[in-house]
Amino acid sequence: MMAQLRKATMTRRSEVRSVLNGLRSARGRENRAYHDKAEAFMRDLTNGVAVLRAKFAKDDRDRAANLRQMFAEQAQDRSEAANIWRGKVNPRHPSGGASRNSSASPVRAAPPGESKHEAASSKS
Repeated sequence: MMAQLRKATMTRRSEVRSVLNGLRSARGRENRAYHDKAEAFMRDLTNGVAVLRAKFAKDDRDRAANLRQMFAEQAQDRSEAANIWRGKVNPRHPSGGASRNSSASPVRAAPPGESKHEAASSKS
């Protein structure tokens, strides 16, 4: 009876050890799969953020270039308007006409240093 009991105990220990080893290996596989999935997610997220930042940087450079061009054109228009106000003929417009952004209404432009209200009151 004692021999059978030892044999049954050894069998149960072997079964328990086998189950525990199986659970340990299954948990290891699940852990690796979870980490692989998390790494793939983080890699995709990092790549997506990098692409988004690159797009933002390109958009910012394009916007800055457009603003610089717009400011340069406005500075040129102001310079042309000041020259016309002073009576100097613009070399780009030999006829002495208004710049490319001129309006059809004959509104007197205020010279530098004069406000719009002073220009309107001197017009009346």
